[in-house]
Amino acid sequence: MLVQIAIDDKRATIALTGRLDHNLGCVFREGYEPLLNNPEIEKIEIDLSAADYMDSSALGHLLLFRERVANTQIEISLVNSQGIVRTLLEAVNFGEVFALR
Repeated sequence: MLVQIAIDDKRATIALTGRLDHNLGCVFREGYEPLLNNPEIEKIEIDLSAADYMDSSALGHLLLFRERVANTQIEISLVNSQGIVRTLLEAVNFGEVFALR
């Protein structure tokens, strides 16, 4: 699992790669915390194009992230999910709590 951060103007992208499981928590949090403290960031996209597996603990980490963002004006979305990851996100109705693109 790899977490990469890119910032382009007022938009940040967090690219999650590989197997997203219980190991995601600390690395993911270390990646997004600075973004939440950056007043320039208006939008965060979590790019799942290179994620090939996701379990329930990874879903929980995404929900915790959403709770942290709720205290800000930052818009968040999950983008480019495919295959089993997309199927899982749809099965657990993540489209109800995140913008899925």
